Amino acid sequence: IQGHTLSRYIDSSRKNDPKLAAMIVRKVAKAMEEAHGSGVIHRDLKPANILTGQFGVTYVIDWGLAKVWGEPDIAHPEMGHDEDPALTPVGRRYGTPFYMAPELARGDAHIDGRADVFSLGLILYEILTHRQLINGETMQDANTENMIFDIPTLIEIITEVMTLHPG
Repeated sequence: IQGHTLSRYIDSSRKNDPKLAAMIVRKVAKAMEEAHGSGVIHRDLKPANILTGQFGVTYVIDWGLAKVWGEPDIAHPEMGHDEDPALTPVGRRYGTPFYMAPELARGDAHIDGRADVFSLGLILYEILTHRQLINGETMQDANTENMIFDIPTLIEIITEVMTLHPG
């Protein structure tokens, strides 16, 4: 597949086009709608797993951690507290902490498509504000923040975006 990751797009410019960002997020949302309609949860949706190509083509990649609703999850080993939270941990059955829904971070047994929708919201926030909502130097930091961070209100997000993208 030819194209660039959404991570590269975010990193390449501090003046990302909000219309292009909305188009990309809409296409990813449509892909998730299709997957969820088939009973599949991605569980590792993040900018590095979204490719944008020529002519507006957008791909959601790396379905290796996907799960079919209702199927049992295979147990995973305990994660090291000093692992890099920007990466999917080795041996982890799902998720990257910076883009993980709280129910995934907690290890809840019953996960559905809302986890992917939450991750997509975090991605949109990052595209528009040029910063991640969940941060941390280590896995423990990111998981702790994931449990306690305050989700900004829509007005707060719009104000921040308008500051970055006036007009």
